[in-house]
Amino acid sequence: MAANPKPTDVARWANSGGAITVPSSGKQDVGWLTGERPPAQYKNWLANQAWKWHKFVDALFTDGGNSDGIAAGNADQQNTAEANVVPLFKWRDYLGKIRSLVDHNGYRMGQVSEIDEHWGLSAQSINLPLSAGLIVTGTPAFTNGRWNFTANSQSVIFSLSGHVPNGAIITNVVVRHNRTTTSDSQQFILELGAQTGGSATTPSPQVTTNVTTGTGDTTTDLLSGGKSLVVGIPTIVGGLDGNLQIRYQQTAVTTSCTIDDIEVTYVVPPAGWSASYKAANTSSAATGDAIAYVDPDANVNHRTVKLTGKVVDSVQGAMELFGPWEAFMNADLAYAAEFMIRTGTISDGSNARQFALGIQNNNAGGLNRFVYLFNQNTTANWQLRVVGSSTTDTDTGVAIAANTTYRVRIEILGANVSSAGANTFRIRCFINGSLVANVTDATLPTADMIRPYLKAGTSGTAGGPYDVRVGRMRRAFNHLLTADNL
Repeated sequence: MAANPKPTDVARWANSGGAITVPSSGKQDVGWLTGERPPAQYKNWLANQAWKWHKFVDALFTDGGNSDGIAAGNADQQNTAEANVVPLFKWRDYLGKIRSLVDHNGYRMGQVSEIDEHWGLSAQSINLPLSAGLIVTGTPAFTNGRWNFTANSQSVIFSLSGHVPNGAIITNVVVRHNRTTTSDSQQFILELGAQTGGSATTPSPQVTTNVTTGTGDTTTDLLSGGKSLVVGIPTIVGGLDGNLQIRYQQTAVTTSCTIDDIEVTYVVPPAGWSASYKAANTSSAATGDAIAYVDPDANVNHRTVKLTGKVVDSVQGAMELFGPWEAFMNADLAYAAEFMIRTGTISDGSNARQFALGIQNNNAGGLNRFVYLFNQNTTANWQLRVVGSSTTDTDTGVAIAANTTYRVRIEILGANVSSAGANTFRIRCFINGSLVANVTDATLPTADMIRPYLKAGTSGTAGGPYDVRVGRMRRAFNHLLTADNL
């Protein structure tokens, strides 16, 4: 249907010397009576009021054809005087408190923060300088740009520190090597350790790959098949006591083997974000494809971050992303987060998935208070989970399904911006535009920092990989309980 065109005639009436009488309040209540002949002064008042409102509304919309190129009927609000410093528009919450506005300069302003994360980064790759390898045992030789191993128990380590940024999440370590005979046995090991004073140490291995078949040029990905990576901070590089190393060890040599190239692929979290892969015990850590940035597609038409959780060596684990501490959650806060999610694989023979997507509360450094959209194991529907001093799940009534897209909004409203009551928060969850959970909670900390929190993992010692993608993550919150006019 075409938009109604803006009228060209002006309904001007009784604007210059007309007889006008304002009807009494009682008369305005009941209006005309049956058979009553309205006084001309009353009719003039009605028509004059309509004309004044016409002028007021008309000023908000252009006639078209102006120098700005704004089509007729579209809004066009202008500040009428330089001295006028009051806002052109204001938007308020249900209590009448200003949340955002268009200021006298025409800018969208207000005492609010609006934060976007678009996941605009990509995976990066580097080739480690083989010449920087340190000999651990034996006398392997570095010649012609490669390492040559010609005897049993020869080993060299290559440190990623200084080559891969702190906080990077390693997804692939591909080694190109050459075996002369199938009786040679090569062993590649990813391990967590340290190098000091130019000497090499031999810490405990985290990923071990033995090559016992095939000859000639071969490539081996140390992180294929969902193998675990470093301890505690798994795929994450950083710290003097946490240098990730690659160790090559030659055993059962009959002729010779060479290392020709080591390519490392890694993902860096966005600025201000951090990542972690947690496991049930400290001997295991991340899978090789625990995180990835995904280009737009027919399912989610903007970039997403993909988190994958998988049991490794009978140890449960989870890929977690933490946003920056960005807001202080107290009685004055009105916080909203919106994002799209796209599920991938959610079930298998173990059915031990665990997804948590929402907000984390600092809780005085305890990092154990949350508000998030949650699903685990064989639970049929998404849950709004509030983890305070106790944990409460509210069934959203929305089923979780594999390979399905959902639009999510989570709101946290303090006592002074809601009807929740003292020391209580109102928490609302929307899925696909519908309000699916509306709860109050008095178990969360009443004054502490919050940040975005995303997790995909497992709840048991078998199962996975399970994955979920999260799209553009928008957050907005107020700075003051009652904003001023600027």
